[in-house]
Amino acid sequence: MELRQNISAVLNAIKVSRCQSLTEFSEELEISRSHLQELLKGKGNPRMGTIVHIAEKLDINPAALIAPSFDTSQLQIIGLLLQMNETVQSLDSEKRKTFMNLLLQMVQLWED
Repeated sequence: MELRQNISAVLNAIKVSRCQSLTEFSEELEISRSHLQELLKGKGNPRMGTIVHIAEKLDINPAALIAPSFDTSQLQIIGLLLQMNETVQSLDSEKRKTFMNLLLQMVQLWED
C-alpha cells in the first residue's frame, strides 16, 4: 500500500468510527475540508508538517498514518474497536469496570 493510500485508509477508518461528517472531522483536525477530502480520497500529497499536525490532533504516532501496516479489513476492525471504545467511555463508572473485566476475561481465554 502506498503512502497516500495508507493515510487515506487510516483517516477514513477514524472518521467512520467516530461517525463524523467531513466538516466535523476537518474542524477537529484543523485542516480545510477540501484538503481533508483529498486525503480521504488518497489524492492529497501532505507535507510532513501536515502529517505531524494531524497525528497530534488525533493523539497518535505519525508513523501510524504513513506506515503500510494494515489492510482494508484490518482498518475496518480497528474502526469498529475505536467506535466501541467511545461507546464504553460514555458508560457510567460501574458499567465501564464491568465491561473492562469481561474484556480482560476474554483476552485471558485467548491466551489459554
